[in-house]
Formats: sequence, C-alpha cells, structure tokens
Amino acid sequence: MINNYGGYCSCRVKTRRWPMAFFINCLDIAAVNALVIWLYKEPTWNARKTNKHCQFLRELGMQLIRPQMERRSKQAGLDSHIQQTLSTNLGNR
Repeated sequence: MINNYGGYCSCRVKTRRWPMAFFINCLDIAAVNALVIWLYKEPTWNARKTNKHCQFLRELGMQLIRPQMERRSKQAGLDSHIQQTLSTNLGNR
C-alpha cells in the first residue's frame, strides 16, 4: 500500500543524515496511515480525483502549520512582504 502512495507525493528529501531520513520516512508512513483512515471514514472524499494523496498531504500540512502562521502574523516588527504572504496563505487577503 505504501509503495502505491509513497513515491508519488512524499516528504522525502535527499540527505546523508540517517536520523533525518528515518524521521522523514516516519512522516511519510504516518501520512499514508492517516489517509487510509480518512478514506475509510469518508469514502466519498474527492472520489473522482486521481491525486487524492497529494491533496490530502497539502490539506494536512496546512492544518498543521496554520496555528503557527496565525501566531507569526500577529508578531510586531514583521517585514511587510512576510505579513502579506501570511495573510494570503491564511485567506485574510
């Protein structure tokens, strides 16, 4: 099952450090497991799409970083281009 999803859309990066490679591999496995559980609970989610795994990873990643982005956007003294990028990604345009 992991071979079907893992190579197409992955967190994998080229590294010589085995702890980093191990951590990234664990992230990939956890993402596939989360997708399998999600599709079991919501079988009609993106039923007609072929890239469900990548879409799921994008949404999962955004949900995980959203609280940090919101905290960061409220920081004083932040460069204007960083504030604009954060606002765009948070949907505050």
